Amino acid sequence: MSIGEAIPTIKEAEDLVRRYGDSMTGQFWNFDCVFRGVRIKDRENCHLFCEPPGKAVDLPHRNILSAIGFIRTALLRTHRQFEMVTGSDRILRTLEAAFRRMLKELTANGGRARVIVVGQTGEFQRLAEEFAETLQVVQGASNGPVTHFFTSDDDVCRVEEPHAPLSDTMDAACIPAVYYPSHEPKTHSERRVFDRYWSRLTGEKRRGASPSPPVAV
Repeated sequence: MSIGEAIPTIKEAEDLVRRYGDSMTGQFWNFDCVFRGVRIKDRENCHLFCEPPGKAVDLPHRNILSAIGFIRTALLRTHRQFEMVTGSDRILRTLEAAFRRMLKELTANGGRARVIVVGQTGEFQRLAEEFAETLQVVQGASNGPVTHFFTSDDDVCRVEEPHAPLSDTMDAACIPAVYYPSHEPKTHSERRVFDRYWSRLTGEKRRGASPSPPVAV
């Protein structure tokens, strides 16, 4: 039985993670071994193999449970720098413990995290107040779909295809995305996109103007 069959909606996938968290094993939680040349599982293929460590790779996937697992793995392996463009605080509400562990690690290392929320900042704002020296959160707006992505340190990123706002009842396999667990050029490219968004939004906030919508690139 595939993950998509077992977890048919986004809410059910999120509830499963909240309920079992680190104790999830096997088919549902085989993501900590994703990094740098180790076997993984996903919805559409029972197994994929990364290239040898240090070689650029990409892992296509659609399932929200895969996404949560990949993001959690990246959060727990981030030591210096993290950026994210997202449409809400759903991922934070699902993975708050992992976000907190990352922010504590970044704080200890003098690192930083920046998040652009294309919508209401919600729980991200509360976390930014708690980790004021490490986490910055900016609210954006858009007239259409925006590509959501994150970058972690120098060589990890995940990029989604633009999609409609998520709802509890949407199919768990509705978000095509590619995860790059060892791809420095792609990570730096996405970070440059993030920096353009960030400069536009924070620059206009300093001038007291309303932020322009980020434009998907």
